Amino acid sequence: MDTLIGLTVVTMLVVAGVAAYLLPTLVAVLRHAPDLAAVIVINILLGWCVLGWVLAMVLAMRRAAPSIQVIGQVNGNVPVWPVETKRGEPCPAQRLLQSRNG
Repeated sequence: MDTLIGLTVVTMLVVAGVAAYLLPTLVAVLRHAPDLAAVIVINILLGWCVLGWVLAMVLAMRRAAPSIQVIGQVNGNVPVWPVETKRGEPCPAQRLLQSRNG
């Protein structure tokens, strides 16, 4: 009976140790880290030393850079509105464009 309890305790400690060792990989998978492959490689190969484990955890905690979607691009020849003021004279932006375009 003591052998069974001892074996259970050792098994639980081994499982907890492996889970703690692979914690950066688990965090990276759950957070969809941008460099998942790097986290896994660093965690498995260098996780045995504290610095490698910390580096893997830092990489796992990083957020992905926000993606920027360009919807439209303004061409320099597009007129600037309002083209005229209420008094009928060109607005300052229109005068600037006219002076640049000749």
